[in-house]
Amino acid sequence: MDIIMRDLSARKLNFFDLTRDVSNNVKALEIKYGAVNTGARASHFVEGKWIGVPYYDRSGNYWVREDKFGSAGFSIEKGSFDTWDSLREACLAVSRPSENFYGWGMTTNRSGDGESLVQTVMQQFGGALADETGEKVTLYSPETIDAMQWLADCYLDRKYQDMVPPGVNAWNDLSNNEAYLAGVIGFTSNAGTIFAKAKFDGNPVGDVTMLVPVPMGPLGLRLQGSALHYHYYMKGSQNYEAAASLSEYLLTEQQQSAILNISFGYVVPAWAKYWDHPDVTRNRIAMAFKKVAFNEPPFQGIAWRGPLSEAAEAVNDSNVMTDMMGEILGGKRVDLAVRDAHVRSVQIYKDFGKKGE
Repeated sequence: MDIIMRDLSARKLNFFDLTRDVSNNVKALEIKYGAVNTGARASHFVEGKWIGVPYYDRSGNYWVREDKFGSAGFSIEKGSFDTWDSLREACLAVSRPSENFYGWGMTTNRSGDGESLVQTVMQQFGGALADETGEKVTLYSPETIDAMQWLADCYLDRKYQDMVPPGVNAWNDLSNNEAYLAGVIGFTSNAGTIFAKAKFDGNPVGDVTMLVPVPMGPLGLRLQGSALHYHYYMKGSQNYEAAASLSEYLLTEQQQSAILNISFGYVVPAWAKYWDHPDVTRNRIAMAFKKVAFNEPPFQGIAWRGPLSEAAEAVNDSNVMTDMMGEILGGKRVDLAVRDAHVRSVQIYKDFGKKGE
């Protein structure tokens, strides 16, 4: 295999010594196309070298039906979605179960979307998996307990029962897309595929959909980042020159314009030069996402507050957060569920040679 086009773990690829060092390739491309988005630097510049060549970035975060919320007096301009508390109240207010419409369209089930939601709420409330060194697990904290209690209330408190679709915590990573595109939910978290699919199919939902930033918690934190796709050149391959040439071709203006239009609102540029391209500047979703693409310092995802690490990725891959929330929704006391998730994470960190505690 000569080249892989995907979003893989740069740390795992580096750990197993699977890919070529592409630092010279990236350096040459920066001369042509300007700086790469900060998320790439955070995740794919490992131990002083580039692991993959950035291909394109992807929009994502939170999607809102502006028409539904607007008719009830809520809007982006009014700050209705700026905090988790204001968002929850807005989702409740627009929900109409008798009309099969629910404001809150997010699951905590064992899935990519579920893991993302639980992690995000935890972090916006000030909780963190690890300390600044990335050596010690800090999950068991008052901030994490408060965050998990708040999130559990969305599903368990009878006050909010009308805003949550039936069976939401049995959803997989496709369920919220399907529900949103069918007009059943008004707010959800997803990659930009949800918008691009609506536009590609001519679904009128796309025209009344907008991207909004991650809501803030009680501490005023807004932590968010982007996840690019890359070209990985594999070690031992026989056709490196051809693979590099293909990669360079796919970064030309003609090819970038093609993917920007095919996946309108999902694909956004990975390189600074293309953010001024007309296919980007006319795209309201892309322009709303631009600030995220150039976050400084770049957000480290699950590893925040510490540096990215194989240990943090392993906690994510092990679904520690959604397992914790599943126990809470099943009746376990919040502080005990957080404590047990902390202990589990400590063991994972130790398995990767970290102090853990």
